[in-house]
Amino acid sequence: MADQTVSMGGALRLSFLLCTAAFLFYSVSRLENESSSHRDLRGLQDRSLAQEKEYYQGTALNFLIKYGINYHLFDLFLSSKNVSKPVVTQDPAFHNGTTLHKTISDEFKTRSLKNAKFYGVATAQVQPELTLVNFTYTNKPASDEMALYNNKFRYGPSTDQRFMTIVFDRDPVLEATQNALAYIYFVGVNTELSESYNYLCNFTAFNVQSNLEITRRLRNVVNQETPNSLIRCAVPWSVSSAMNKDATEVVLELVRIAPTPVPADKLLRDIHVPRLHSLDRRTYKYTVQTMLEDLEDPMVVEWMVYNILLGVEHFYFYYNAKSPEMDLEHSILKPFLDANLLTIVYFPFLHTVHFNNVQHAALNAFLRQFSRYTEFVGFWDIDEFFLPTHTRQPHLNNLPYTVPVLDGVVMPLAGDPNIPGIIFNTLDMDCDAESAKDAIHQGVTTHCQRTGFLFEEYLHSHGKMIVRPARIPYVMSPHRLNLRFMQWTDDWQGGMFRHFNQFRYTRQAMSADKIGFDDGLRNFTLTSLRNLVGVYVKN
Repeated sequence: MADQTVSMGGALRLSFLLCTAAFLFYSVSRLENESSSHRDLRGLQDRSLAQEKEYYQGTALNFLIKYGINYHLFDLFLSSKNVSKPVVTQDPAFHNGTTLHKTISDEFKTRSLKNAKFYGVATAQVQPELTLVNFTYTNKPASDEMALYNNKFRYGPSTDQRFMTIVFDRDPVLEATQNALAYIYFVGVNTELSESYNYLCNFTAFNVQSNLEITRRLRNVVNQETPNSLIRCAVPWSVSSAMNKDATEVVLELVRIAPTPVPADKLLRDIHVPRLHSLDRRTYKYTVQTMLEDLEDPMVVEWMVYNILLGVEHFYFYYNAKSPEMDLEHSILKPFLDANLLTIVYFPFLHTVHFNNVQHAALNAFLRQFSRYTEFVGFWDIDEFFLPTHTRQPHLNNLPYTVPVLDGVVMPLAGDPNIPGIIFNTLDMDCDAESAKDAIHQGVTTHCQRTGFLFEEYLHSHGKMIVRPARIPYVMSPHRLNLRFMQWTDDWQGGMFRHFNQFRYTRQAMSADKIGFDDGLRNFTLTSLRNLVGVYVKN
């Protein structure tokens, strides 16, 4: 009996040990499976992160090569009276046989444009007594939104006592140093800051101030004094060095101080100056700045494609509309925005200020905010097309050519870094009555049979410029610079601009003895498309 009890006890112990072993085996296996699952999940997450889309940062020319056909960017150039819808094809050698994506967003991350009205625009609070001050709208439609915009940088009751924009000249966190501070520029039209006061920028979050620096009475292109001023204040190094790299803006206020001890007058409060996105701080060799009021004009796309063939890498549009409404999600310019080849700044029409003064303000706003990111910039309108002289078009041979076409023009004339830029002559196009209808919204693709008035810079002061911003402190006109030596050129030395659209002087000044137009723009474009992009019409 005792033996049976011992035997039963041993069996129970053995059973317990077997159960324990089985439980431990199950637990270990489960932990290993869970660990394996977690590893697999982490692996999927890592691969997902690795596969996350980046922004497109390819060149403008590569954008045309890879996406131009799918966006139908060449149809306008390759159409003709006989073939209105050409079969556009591309040499496979130009994209190495890879699949052409239909849109930028198929492959890359894009910035949201749904609610975008402008990029990098500051805001501020004006004095309460100025919030209801309006302008006299003369022959222009008024709107509450436009009135608010025109008042947002007001510091006094008169029309000129306002700024149009407030910008950084460099990133205060990533590009400023103790020896090269970032500056905040206050850009306006005939700004009236009285000389009877001193002015400060007060960086409220840091309790630090810097003096407002004002260069008054800038001279125009004929060396006359103007009411224009260059206005800026430095961002103290203590502010830049203390800022978080993820900060999106700097907050300050503009303060006026009388010579006598009276309370400081805050002209503008709660000024928020945004930092530029990293994509907007990339550097380029050739860019173009222009101001326009119709983003959907077909000539805009034609003009952009043409300038990319010349070697332009980025475009800056100052949008001078009378209404701030912008539907960029459905714009014909969306491909260029998605590819980060275009920056749009809302720079609205000012109802009591002449267009030329607004243009002057836009030019200097560009110089203040973007000039450090480009070696050369052209101040060209969208109805102006630069045609290099034939000897400056080396890509016209059927040889591989990777240097920008503009290099063949700019470097021989302005290779010396001390030369501020080049001025070119302009030829006003005088199309016949039939083609003139198309020329209002097209340039290259219009077949003008006649040319009009030739604007020679030395005689008419109406040249077009490409300038080196590092050598240009300010600009009064897109046609010439004041007190700065510019390299002037003639058609045979570098090239000439063809000016479409307005035909202002042709019919009166050149009513007879028209000279023939050799279709040079169109020939240049077709050859460039074939040799630089590999695009042609399939027979």
